[in-house]
Amino acid sequence: MKKWMTIGLLFSGIEKACCFNSGLNNELSYIYGTFIVLVLVIVGTDQFLKYVFKKMKEHDKELNEQSSIEHHPE
Repeated sequence: MKKWMTIGLLFSGIEKACCFNSGLNNELSYIYGTFIVLVLVIVGTDQFLKYVFKKMKEHDKELNEQSSIEHHPE
């Protein structure tokens, strides 16, 4: 739930950045939009790396279990 709320807040921030496009606020909208994209990239990379490390740990655990069964048959 927390993840979805954060994503919703970021997208509402992008909508606010689009409203800044009038008059002298063009630079502000680019800075705000760049910041939001940067945050999304950082959070996405972090979640992806957590997923990869979790899968690697599960794979190593399965290999260790298989090798222990092969070395010690009962």
